[in-house]
Amino acid sequence: MKSTFMLDTYTVEELKVSHLQDRMYCIFDLEGTGINPAEESVTQFGAMNYKKGKSLDSSFTSLVRSSKPIPETVAKLTGISNEDKIQAPSFDADKLLADLNGGRILSQQTFEGLDVEAYLNQRDASEFADEWMQAFERFAQKTDVVEGEVLRACRERAFKRTIALVGDPELAGYISDDIGLIGAALLQDEMQDSFVMQLLERYQQSTLPLC
Repeated sequence: MKSTFMLDTYTVEELKVSHLQDRMYCIFDLEGTGINPAEESVTQFGAMNYKKGKSLDSSFTSLVRSSKPIPETVAKLTGISNEDKIQAPSFDADKLLADLNGGRILSQQTFEGLDVEAYLNQRDASEFADEWMQAFERFAQKTDVVEGEVLRACRERAFKRTIALVGDPELAGYISDDIGLIGAALLQDEMQDSFVMQLLERYQQSTLPLC
């Protein structure tokens, strides 16, 4: 497939699609701040499943917090404004939830050999707890962010996953709070914060902060 982008339009050539009549497939649709993917940002994502050319009763659509402002001309065309994107999730926050659901964050390996009581005492020490609270005050006190659907789902999944793997509700609460803090920073495009970035990296490495 060859795509050619011009000032206000684009062309697609040499598009080859295999026979789909007898298959199930998914059609994706994106809206953005413009048409050049190298320069613009996604503002809405949609997907619908089809089988034998007919749409199935399964679809998904979500606004996406774009990394750049939406031009007025594009807002009039798509009906998506800069005000709409304020409460929209970012792709990174959705990926956090997908990683939790897929077991890529919080697996059996994360808790292997963990002394829960000793770990909780370590977390409660002022060196870590004070820095955590400062990050919480920076990112996790905005009502429109912490009450968002994606963030609530991340926190709930982290809590339930920890309970299933370890069975300790206090530890599950701490980890749910960590995931909530990470998600809040992602939703606000604030992942340059070194403390929150370190939290995320530890979980992505299948371990816990301070371990």
